[in-house]
Amino acid sequence: MYNFKIPIILQNHQYECGLACLSMLFSWKDSKVNTNMFNYSYNVGRDGISAQQLKIITEKHKADFYAFQVSDIEDFVIKGKIKQPLMLYWKNNHYVILRKIKNGTFYIIDPGTGEKSFSEKDFYKNFSNVVFFIYKKDRNKNIFLKKTSYLKDLIKIVTPYKKNIIAIIFLSVLFQILNLILPLLTQYVVDYNGALHNSLLSNTLLILIVIVGLSVFFLHIARTFFVVNLQIRINNYLTDGTIKKIFKLPFGFFEKNTSGDLSTRINNITVIREILSNVMTSLLLDVALIFIFSITMLYYSPILTSIVFIAVIIQLMVTKLVIPRITLYTNQEVANQTLFQTNFLSVLQSIDYIKTLGNNKVIYNRTINPFYEQLANYKRKMITSAILGGTSYTISVALPLLIIYLGVFQVDFVGLSTGETIAFSTIAVRFLTPFSSIFNSIQSFKYVEEIFNRINKILLEDDESELLNRSKKLSNLKGVIELKNISFGYGERNVLENINLQINYGDKILINGSSGKGKTTLLKIIASLHFPTKGEILINGNKLDEYDISSYRENIGMVTQDVSLLSGTVKENISFFNEALDEEVIINSSKIACIYDDVMNFPMGFDTLLGENGTNLSGGQKQRLSIARAISSTSDLLLIDEGTSNLDEVTEQTIIDNLFQLDKTIIFITHRHSYIPGVNKKVDFTERTIKVTDLN
Repeated sequence: MYNFKIPIILQNHQYECGLACLSMLFSWKDSKVNTNMFNYSYNVGRDGISAQQLKIITEKHKADFYAFQVSDIEDFVIKGKIKQPLMLYWKNNHYVILRKIKNGTFYIIDPGTGEKSFSEKDFYKNFSNVVFFIYKKDRNKNIFLKKTSYLKDLIKIVTPYKKNIIAIIFLSVLFQILNLILPLLTQYVVDYNGALHNSLLSNTLLILIVIVGLSVFFLHIARTFFVVNLQIRINNYLTDGTIKKIFKLPFGFFEKNTSGDLSTRINNITVIREILSNVMTSLLLDVALIFIFSITMLYYSPILTSIVFIAVIIQLMVTKLVIPRITLYTNQEVANQTLFQTNFLSVLQSIDYIKTLGNNKVIYNRTINPFYEQLANYKRKMITSAILGGTSYTISVALPLLIIYLGVFQVDFVGLSTGETIAFSTIAVRFLTPFSSIFNSIQSFKYVEEIFNRINKILLEDDESELLNRSKKLSNLKGVIELKNISFGYGERNVLENINLQINYGDKILINGSSGKGKTTLLKIIASLHFPTKGEILINGNKLDEYDISSYRENIGMVTQDVSLLSGTVKENISFFNEALDEEVIINSSKIACIYDDVMNFPMGFDTLLGENGTNLSGGQKQRLSIARAISSTSDLLLIDEGTSNLDEVTEQTIIDNLFQLDKTIIFITHRHSYIPGVNKKVDFTERTIKVTDLN
């Protein structure tokens, strides 16, 4: 009744489900459209992407977008005579594709993890009663810019190391030539065994066999050396390039992509390294060997060669049938691996609370289920691969026997001597080996495609290079910072609207307001972690856009709500691994932040090693350490977002008094206080805007 074959396109980050589903709808019965091929200007972040935005994007790409409120899907499909796949609103916060309905079972494509099936009861438990579909007015080739093949990008990676690759190919060719000598020696031994009674000839043959054996040994070692060298260079290029890119990416990128997802992408670089170094260096060689062995076999026997070609055609047909399924299971395996890593990291970050629950079965199931899905997809992939591998292995075993049978029992038909038949049989196996290698390479490349696309998504992200390379720099922030008509939002909804705020050097500003009003967002805009969608920031009357953004950030110290400490000592965390920072500055900063006495009570003082993210410290100690870190920098502007919420009132007031004695501009966010002595300006948040009160 309702059954559509539709390419599965997975989302690149947690807020991209709508675009991924739209990609699948556009790709149905047409060329594949990836999410990065859509042209849109929305800031897709915390609030995801709305149906209205999807409609605008769809219409911008020569298609109509329809939405219907539906309570009974099957009734809607029958009465509406639906003849195309539907996109569904799912769990009130997600989009999926409905692929098939059969015997009361609903099959969906979740852009987060892949194919899933639900009973009718479970389906309607998750379905949010809204369906969408599109009507295209043109073919994809006339709508979208042609996407560059990922293979071209992969080739660009290995091109700088062409000398290394040439050396590997040259050694591999020599290695295969020696492999070709072995069947010729076999033919000679079998057909001319009488002549071998001559001791000189037999000794010469023995020496030749030893030379060939030693040559194979040393060639193998030399080739391995060059392969390992290439692997190291590729790994260094990809890992170093990706990490450098990550440091240049805007803060919004990290709001959309989870740490588990990013760490999985980085870890999978080793897979790309292994496959690229082994497969790409052998692919050209395999093609060359197929040509050489084909000529050699045709020289021996065109009849037997045609039988070998038929075996290869069978392999090709099986490959064409199973590769799409292998690709599907591979993509879903990677997606579930990413989800498992993300869930597991979340558990580790919240382990203290989880341990207090006692019964944490729900959390355990939520964490482990993607792992089981990953294993299930791995199993499906390997079973499907076994069909291809089994076909290849069966042919490699049966074909030599068939050739020997025809050569021995059908001599008149084949016309080869026994030695020639054995030699041909050996060469046929050698001929099949490159084909098996190419078939394996196809599987490997399908795996690499998914992994590389996820890495490449990082590399293709718009970064802050333009902002970081401007010639105009700020040496300090001892002037006026002005926020002029600032607006900012995620998608359609503005969090801030027409914000105007003047910050004079030395100001002590208190920001108040209930949760979710945009206080933290405002601080992030001041810190240049977010950039306004409307309005501008002025530094002494000049636009912030004119300056190198890193020179601006160097003059800012920030204490965030969620304190993040790095693995290392107390001293390293206060200095933020700046070895040039004077120890007196570190000690003085710790005293201002009221953490000095605590540190001196540690067995190793400032050299005490902290656990991951300071797990061996209390919440208050972590906050005070974070304040000390912000003070130790040469910043003129200090931003504190609920940075004292875990402290007792006496310690908090002492720290505030200490901070107010510093020659710095300080902006506080706090829920605890409506007024702090020493504050000269107060900012109260209302709905998306602010009220500024001068307290002087």
